[in-house]
Order: sequence, then structure tokens, then C-alpha cells
Amino acid sequence: MLNHQIFNLDPANLRAKIFGTDGQTEQAVHVNTEGALKISTIKDPVTIEANNLEIRQLSPAQDGISIYGHDGHQNQILATDSQGYLLVKVVNDDLVKNLNQTISLSNHQFIETEYLNLITYDNYTSIPAVNISQQADYSFFVVNRGENRAQICLEISPDNKIFHTDLEPFALDNQRTTVISALHFLKYTRLSYRSLEPELPTMIDIYFQAQT
Repeated sequence: MLNHQIFNLDPANLRAKIFGTDGQTEQAVHVNTEGALKISTIKDPVTIEANNLEIRQLSPAQDGISIYGHDGHQNQILATDSQGYLLVKVVNDDLVKNLNQTISLSNHQFIETEYLNLITYDNYTSIPAVNISQQADYSFFVVNRGENRAQICLEISPDNKIFHTDLEPFALDNQRTTVISALHFLKYTRLSYRSLEPELPTMIDIYFQAQT
């Protein structure tokens, strides 16, 4: 019976009534004209009695929950070491290698900061220094969007107070871009910029991007 409709899809003819019980007889669930449940409040007082209450701090031995897995035949409680770390048995070296690669990639974090529409002047201006001590890779991307040339300088610092010029200042022509990373490692790094020619300002954008 190809392409034959078997079920009735008309809501007027395809309905089900839901019943509850009042303790003695079954009663249809009551709704209003919009289909919302009608709920009656309890008018009589409700008294709750509790006996032999025990008020105490929870303890793992008495109140803990055990988590089980299944070995294909029966349930087995998950095993941990003395510090609570799960014990894992290596059953397939290739599988573990792939798993480790996946975990390593999933732990990467991406960080980015933008400094847009920066105007250069005759003296150097610096963006806030970035703490790169936890970054595996990082770079500064600079674009000169103005009409004149800019001078860019990368500096590094051990304490965010004393800065050393790690890359000699270089010119960035108008409407050009560059990517910069430090040659040496110190905890902090920053970019400084100014106009290459006196009284000829330009506009630059600086992007900092890093991953842990």
C-alpha cells in the first residue's frame, strides 16, 4: 500500500482525554478555554508531622552516592585512587593516542584584544602591556589605515615597569599590514607606535591574538 495514509491526522477526530482520580472515581482533567490546567487551592489546613529528625553534617560514608558502570556482564563501581581520580585501564594504544590529541585540542583557549582607530603622534604611544606567561603562541597584527607612514616598536618587560626594545622600530607604510611577535621571552609585551614623519599623523588598528 505505497503512498496510502493510514492514520487520521485531523485534530478534531484524533484526540485523547486525560483522566485523574479523586481517590474514589476517575475524573477528566479540567482545563480552561485556552487549554491551561485549572488548579484548585487547598482550603483546609495542612499539617506536616516529622518524627526522629536527624540534623547533622553530611558524610560520604553515610550519605554518598556510588557511580557504577557495566562491564558487559554486571554492574561495577567506578574505581578511583586515594585522591579521588578515576583509574583508567589502557585497552587500545591507538585509541588512547587519539583521545589524548582530542583532549589536548579541547583544552586550547583563544584570546583576542582589539585596539581600533588609534591616531599616531610625534611621540610614542603604547597600548596596555599583555601578560603572555600562559600563552603558547601569540602575535600582534597591525594595519595602517591612514594616509601617512607609522613607526612601530615591540617592547618586552619582566615586571610591566621596565621595558626593553625587543624589535627595532620599523616603518609601516600607509594601507599596509604587518604581523609581529617578540624575539625573546619576558612576562609582558606591548606595542608602541608614532608617526614616522613629524606632524604627519595616521590611523592604525592593532589586534592581539593568542592561544594557550
